[in-house]
Amino acid sequence: FSIDVGSNTLELISRYDEEKMYPVNKENAIEQVRAIVEAEVVPEDVEMALNFMNLSTLPQRMKDKEIILAEFRGKTLGWFCAQFIAVQRDDDGNITEVIFTRQNINEMKKEKERLLKLSSYDELTMLFNRHFYKEKLQELKDNNVLFTRIIVFDINELKTVNDNIGHIAGDELIKAAASCIKNSFENYGTA
Repeated sequence: FSIDVGSNTLELISRYDEEKMYPVNKENAIEQVRAIVEAEVVPEDVEMALNFMNLSTLPQRMKDKEIILAEFRGKTLGWFCAQFIAVQRDDDGNITEVIFTRQNINEMKKEKERLLKLSSYDELTMLFNRHFYKEKLQELKDNNVLFTRIIVFDINELKTVNDNIGHIAGDELIKAAASCIKNSFENYGTA
């Protein structure tokens, strides 16, 4: 959409299939944007989306910015990035016209989640790794947790297994030990 902030009007400049259900009325952009947000954004994100999409506060929020953006979850699109791009300003630098656009970022969000998971898990055992452990200790410290228990395990003779039977057997030993640890402690804490 191209939005004239001063006259509170909008014009559709590109149409996606999802938007065909919304007839575009050039007048009263504020009400039209609100109706689209309420229809398209998941209920948990509606208030945040309405604040971001608030055209009456947009000039102040974009005073010294060319682009502002936010991420929301849509009912049909999944995750999307919404952005306002300044197109025209008055002599005082206040925006008078913006382009509003949105981009589906579902795949990017899934990849980010996958990478975050990989950064916290050991690939062989699928237990949390040292990175997660350090983060968890910092979180406990930041939350002033005064008492916690940490149990450390060592697999005896792992080097002997690796040297005499092979690393595949050593990996199986590690995975079996991890499974025992997880099954023993998953109801009491984090493995």
